[in-house]
Amino acid sequence: MCRISIEHHFIRYCKPSQSQDGKILSAAFRLRLKNPNRGRTEDEKTLSVDWFEFFTKNHYSNINSALIERKMETNPNGYLAKLNVGKSINDIIKNSHCSSGQLYVEIIKNSYSHFFGLYGFDEDTNLLIENSLRENIMEIKKIGKIKIC
Repeated sequence: MCRISIEHHFIRYCKPSQSQDGKILSAAFRLRLKNPNRGRTEDEKTLSVDWFEFFTKNHYSNINSALIERKMETNPNGYLAKLNVGKSINDIIKNSHCSSGQLYVEIIKNSYSHFFGLYGFDEDTNLLIENSLRENIMEIKKIGKIKIC
């Protein structure tokens, strides 16, 4: 697999319940815990994101289409949050004392990517990581306002 350059950006889909008054909440960056009732047999170890620069134009529209193709249930009231890889990693390290070598975003297939190194911390550190990511949001787009190309 290939890592995304620290100069590039990633997009996180945020459910309507992960926003308030048009702002993304830290919960949008929380790894989901094991829940057999929802088909999760183990805790998430990576954060699912999309590589913004994979697409050369119509980035948000193409990412929205990629989410739909992956059978992800998006909601018109949900958001796409854009973050810079390097700034996010640096702020997580600064705010939570995570090791720089363990944090990276890796391409899984096409734009679909995973943010590694966010798993295995205590609750306080998890909150620091989630807040660092929320504070690094550069731009948000409401799904229902994205034109499909």
